[in-house]
Amino acid sequence: MTNFNGLSPWASVLNYLNAVKQNDINAKTREITQNTQSNNQSQNIEQSQTGSANSAIIQNLSTNVFSKTPTNFLNPAQVNPAEQAVMQDVLKMNNDVVQKYLQSLLDMPESLDKFLKNANSKEDNVQAYQFLKIFVENMLNNKELSQLLNQNSNNAIQKLLNVITQSLRQGGHDTAQLKEILAVLNTIHALSSLNTNTLRELFLLYIPIDYQVYRQDSDFSKITAENEEGIKNATLSILFETYNFSNILAELSEDNNAILLEIKAGSDFPYDKFKKVVTTVSKESSINVLCDFVKIKDCGSKGNKQNFKVISNDYVPVNILNVSHIVIKAVFKLDSDMKCALEA
Repeated sequence: MTNFNGLSPWASVLNYLNAVKQNDINAKTREITQNTQSNNQSQNIEQSQTGSANSAIIQNLSTNVFSKTPTNFLNPAQVNPAEQAVMQDVLKMNNDVVQKYLQSLLDMPESLDKFLKNANSKEDNVQAYQFLKIFVENMLNNKELSQLLNQNSNNAIQKLLNVITQSLRQGGHDTAQLKEILAVLNTIHALSSLNTNTLRELFLLYIPIDYQVYRQDSDFSKITAENEEGIKNATLSILFETYNFSNILAELSEDNNAILLEIKAGSDFPYDKFKKVVTTVSKESSINVLCDFVKIKDCGSKGNKQNFKVISNDYVPVNILNVSHIVIKAVFKLDSDMKCALEA
């Protein structure tokens, strides 16, 4: 039996889903040749080295690029070859590193768990005061969150413009990825200015999804129209576009000491696996989740990307935010695993 004790919620999601996936692996997998195993080990070493390099990049960006001191490589006179190499490495970030880079640019905690724990922060500083405005009696104030993202995204845009400008001055021409990230920041800034779907922008900073989805729209009009009453009565609703399961609707609300979660999806959605993940991981945060599944016949056509939309009240309980985060990750992980299996 898989042990989830002592792990972060998302680590538990990964462990559980990977355990389920491992149980389903065909017996032929165990007959892989020694040469293939050696190749895989080499790839793992390379990935590990890449991960370490990526961590170094983020650390360098945090301590050097965005430092307020004059001695950083935004000043052309003080650039050395090592720092210039780091600048070029920034142009080759994978999605995981881009996610960390966005968090750094926006001055946000490295995990949603740390962000939500600021709800109970008693530190006497400016940042703690900002979070006191965002969280009121264990509830997140959407309007205050919009203001925070609006202010931080404006600052982040200026930081990134400086990085792009400096890269071009140093002879770097491949700034396409940085410009994509700049477009993401502009989207966050625009949406937060309008207080539109702010929670989606928050969740996107903490889920393993292609960052380009920030600027992609999906048509949820059909599933929204057919479930208008349920969405209206829920504290928070999430509409999904997936590769394999068409559109999915998750509705969350509170009832006494439990979170009620209703999933509306087609018959091909792996509800039992999903339920096991959500309830197991939620228990680690001492949250009781009661799941229900409603099969719907017409949930839209299958998509060519993963995307989601969040509809919520102005004030959202922290527990519902925690569960929503788990739900989004679980849906996309199950969807991605099936996509990989079908393509294999």
